[in-house]
Amino acid sequence: MRISQGGSTLVYAADTRPCQNVVEYARGADLLVHEAYGTHDDAKQAHLFGHSTAAEAGRSAREAGVGRLILTHLRASRFADPDALATEAASVFWGRIEVANDLDAFGF
Repeated sequence: MRISQGGSTLVYAADTRPCQNVVEYARGADLLVHEAYGTHDDAKQAHLFGHSTAAEAGRSAREAGVGRLILTHLRASRFADPDALATEAASVFWGRIEVANDLDAFGF
């Protein structure tokens, strides 16, 4: 989903394996909210369930040229360490990265 308002653009991508359509929809967006099922070690299971890893979310953000990435739709925190997800996304995306928690609010 792509939403533009007041000169800012937000793109939300969830329940998706890595795909070029996400990059195209997010191109030049201020903010990309992208799911991160887990780290690269979880890629096989993530893809089986139709999800992306943190590195794949970061790669989409980089290729789209977004300004900021928020990782969301995580596996339960007992299975996915939010710091590890942010670190992995930062290995391929050098913009601002945040990891969402339940009930967080973000401006764009």
